[in-house]
Amino acid sequence: MKKRILISGGGIAGMTAARLLFNQGHEVTVIDKARKDVAIQCYLRITDDLASKHARVPQLLKETFRDYKADVQHLIDSFLKSGLMFADKMGMVHAPALTNGKLVLLGDAGYCPTALSGMGASLSIYGAKALAHFMKKSPDDLAGAIQRYDSLMQPISESFGTMREIMPNHLYRTTKSN
Repeated sequence: MKKRILISGGGIAGMTAARLLFNQGHEVTVIDKARKDVAIQCYLRITDDLASKHARVPQLLKETFRDYKADVQHLIDSFLKSGLMFADKMGMVHAPALTNGKLVLLGDAGYCPTALSGMGASLSIYGAKALAHFMKKSPDDLAGAIQRYDSLMQPISESFGTMREIMPNHLYRTTKSN
């Protein structure tokens, strides 16, 4: 049975799901925000309070990129002069379920892998393909297809919740100085 599907987000998961579901004969609409801004994300492990971190952003960026080529340093300088730099703590949201009725979370919106895991794209494609598979397998049972998707992907999402807690300790090992 042909379904009308609205996908919010044109990232990897959204576009993969849109293509797969469209190829199954569904009517698919993708809504994505305009991407006119340039963003550079730098992940720095700093234990200072947020106010101290904000005050040190220019210094931290200059130190972090000091060994890069001149064009990268020029870009950083341009951002610093324009006042477009900011710092904030990064957190992850735990979704107790990936579905609610006919609403399905895919990609980063659902699985929230840490940015340091390198698994965002892979999980996005896997989740989109799983949803399309279950919908194709049970075209007249949308609720069942969504439930099977949630049963498959929720444990995977939860495993990344555990990784979020332990990963920084593995990436940023400290050594005792003599």
